[in-house]
Amino acid sequence: MEQSTYTEHFEDCILDILGQTERINRLYTQITLCFPVSSDSPTLRIEIIGTLERGLVQLEKGFPWIAGHVVQDKNIFKIKTLETAPKLVVRELQDDGTVLAWDELKGERFPFRMLDEADFAPCKTMVEPGSERPVLLVQVNFVKGGVFLTFNAQHGSMDMAGQGQVITLFAKACRGENFTDSELKIGNMQRTDRIPLPDTKGPDDSESRDSRPEEVGQDMEASEATRNASIATPSSDIEWAYLEFPAASLASLKKLASQNLTADAAFISTDDVLSAFIWQSITRARQPRLDSPRSTPTTLTRNVDVRRHFDLPPTYPGLMTTATWHFSSVDDLVHQRSLGAVASDLRAALNPDKLKYHAQLQARTISQDKKTAAQRSVAALSNPSFDVRLSSWAKEKMYDLEFGPCLGRPEAVRRPRFLEGAREGLVYFLPKGRDGSIVVGVCLREDDMKRMRIDGEVVRWSRWIG
Repeated sequence: MEQSTYTEHFEDCILDILGQTERINRLYTQITLCFPVSSDSPTLRIEIIGTLERGLVQLEKGFPWIAGHVVQDKNIFKIKTLETAPKLVVRELQDDGTVLAWDELKGERFPFRMLDEADFAPCKTMVEPGSERPVLLVQVNFVKGGVFLTFNAQHGSMDMAGQGQVITLFAKACRGENFTDSELKIGNMQRTDRIPLPDTKGPDDSESRDSRPEEVGQDMEASEATRNASIATPSSDIEWAYLEFPAASLASLKKLASQNLTADAAFISTDDVLSAFIWQSITRARQPRLDSPRSTPTTLTRNVDVRRHFDLPPTYPGLMTTATWHFSSVDDLVHQRSLGAVASDLRAALNPDKLKYHAQLQARTISQDKKTAAQRSVAALSNPSFDVRLSSWAKEKMYDLEFGPCLGRPEAVRRPRFLEGAREGLVYFLPKGRDGSIVVGVCLREDDMKRMRIDGEVVRWSRWIG
């Protein structure tokens, strides 16, 4: 198959139904791959830039929607072609006094505070309404001794699983390899009707309310007085920090949690356990400032990839992510429920039939009334002061990607720091390292972050990066 076939026949690409909301189309997901380089010579920089530019051209030729931009046309979000495809953005930061050299950044383990989106990303996480929204922007940043390669993906166009596949294809292009027929076919699939709308009844009338977003509004109203006791903090009062969980800690936490599973839990994953641990740890850090921890509710929303539930390949590059919801009082979560019990509840919410049905409900709400869908979204219903919103990118194999002889494989993977669009309670699990470790990014108000840093369980199981 000629790799220009899709370019010649590319038409407007309507986004997935789960990507048909205003807020999600203002967001960019950023991820930065960090590489050491053998020298700072101009010759090597030219070779690196040339490799990346050729890779981007090949990627856009095989998957022309990647070279487009997102527009809203008659209340439908779609990708349309651009007259000129976005070019590789190059930033020379070797002599920028605010950006450290590779050895210094590595010595600090690439903390959030040293990797700001203003320096390392081609655009902000949240863009202004009405601004142009290219599907993909790539920026290469040169510091003394290193290269930081940032990918900004327009979120309505793809979730992190989709972005991971796009980066995988880009790395392949940088190696000078051709795309397979299967990669071209899957990567250029149409995105309409991938989630069929549901029947009126759900799969099980007795389903757990932990995963029922249609009831979240009622829960919020019932506890409105308590939840409003502490309003969200302004972005100037929040901060980001990374903490790393070594493979040995993850294995020990899973073993510990497995000793206290609920009766109906036959299995829990490392991701379940780490999600439960982070929810409990953040809530412990918040508890001292709460007036009524026994009655104060906290909610965890956890993003979940639903591709396999709709017979889509894992390499489908669109947006197929919904969220499960989990409720507890602060006191119960911190003092009454074991790590294993919380992890068991998170696993139970991943029941395939229920998860599929809830994704269908979400799709139906969006298709019928985007305004109502926005009012019932995670961003609208969660209270940043008490809640946790978690996205796990741990399964994305970023550390295995080979970008050719000039760059090789990344030594570290990070998400740049951002404040505009950030809220306390945001959590990211970054791609699992080659050594099995997982770096977790957390956004909290300053006092909560100070308490979390010295929390006994956090100190026991993780290494603080900041």
